[in-house]
Amino acid sequence: MRRSSVPRNTRRKNDGNSGFVGNRSPAHAGRALAAGREPACAVRACRADAEFLSELGEILACADVAAAQAGAECLADGDCCKFDLTGQRLFASTGELAMVTEQAPPHPEACLALRCPYQEGALCTARDRRPLGCRTFFCERAWKGAPGTVGAAAPPREWSGELYERLHAKIRDLHRRRGLPYAYAELTASLAELLGFQR
Repeated sequence: MRRSSVPRNTRRKNDGNSGFVGNRSPAHAGRALAAGREPACAVRACRADAEFLSELGEILACADVAAAQAGAECLADGDCCKFDLTGQRLFASTGELAMVTEQAPPHPEACLALRCPYQEGALCTARDRRPLGCRTFFCERAWKGAPGTVGAAAPPREWSGELYERLHAKIRDLHRRRGLPYAYAELTASLAELLGFQR
């Protein structure tokens, strides 16, 4: 990667890989992580609202159900968590950051190397708290049936992009309804900031 963080305020085509993108940030990522507030304060505000976290958990669970129904299955090889090697970047909302950071990562320094600090070997230690992008991104090998398809349905990337956009809209609306700060930022940079690391 050329720079330590993904450029902000850039637009991209919907490549069907929402939540995970290449070297450009999604259209809704134009705001700073904290949406005008100290990042840690914004995350704490989300974490302090039990109803918010419960509703967020329900939205995220919808992604897991939809993935299972579509025939997507995580192979737990951990390759998608190595952002430095894949060229992908994972974006998360303030609320998703609040949920995933309810527990400290086992390898906090990994975010400095553009890797998920919750990855332990090939497994995710934040599986139940992982962001929406983790729940809707599947490598080609993770799909049952013919390569690149979900049975006779849409290709995986198209399916996951549509699911992501639909559920992410609900997450944005949940922030608004609960009066909580919403921001959308790259995961490893956000975690580095929240954990006190400098990039």
